[in-house]
Amino acid sequence: MNLSSLDKTCKPCQDFYHYANGKWLNDNPIPSDYSDWSPWRELWVGTQQRLRGILEQVAADNSDASGSSEQKLGGFYASCMNEPRVKADGVKPLEPELQRIRAMVSMSDLQAEVARLQSQGVEAVFGFSSAGLEG
Repeated sequence: MNLSSLDKTCKPCQDFYHYANGKWLNDNPIPSDYSDWSPWRELWVGTQQRLRGILEQVAADNSDASGSSEQKLGGFYASCMNEPRVKADGVKPLEPELQRIRAMVSMSDLQAEVARLQSQGVEAVFGFSSAGLEG
């Protein structure tokens, strides 16, 4: 528990959540583009913004040596952000996957496809993850 988040004007036996988080909630209103807000969400959003900044920087930097990690990362990001090309391509890049799905005729085909997708990191049908407890 972060003691600076306590709202000592609230009685803990009447509303422990507000007692434990009230000051933080009052000092950190939910941004209009989010449905909830917490210190963890704030950290996640800040991290995403910093990562995007790094990606935009390497995508804009044409001085990186060909084949370098920076050049590859910048090129990959730039290609994903090429909205006109993405719109023009439509679902064409997914066509091999869609053909595989159309070709399934049995439960074994489905099981094999789910296994293949899972091995590539696609959470098909189900997913595995871990979640930590707040300390």
